Amino acid sequence: MNIISQSLYDVIGVRSDATHDEIENACFSMGELFRPDHNPGDAYCAARFSAIERAYLVLCNPETREAHDRHVGLGAELPAEGAERNQFHQPRPGQGGAGLVRQLIQSL
Repeated sequence: MNIISQSLYDVIGVRSDATHDEIENACFSMGELFRPDHNPGDAYCAARFSAIERAYLVLCNPETREAHDRHVGLGAELPAEGAERNQFHQPRPGQGGAGLVRQLIQSL
């Protein structure tokens, strides 16, 4: 099983005590840099954008953020695939999996 050993806070460059607004702003700023439509064919940018979106989906939802903090705080590693992964990577209700992409496009 692949695992994520990096905290999602590190992915977006904020401290673990960041507010919801700080997390959202960091995700949007970083997402803007690595947008796949601005970097066509760049696998690194696509992977970074995916990681940023994952961080956004987890950290902007209080329940999944708490689960992430609990696992990272205990030194456990988050699963990167399979059923165990899904508990950490579910979008907020009504948001869908492309929430960050949709919001970035709407902000233009």
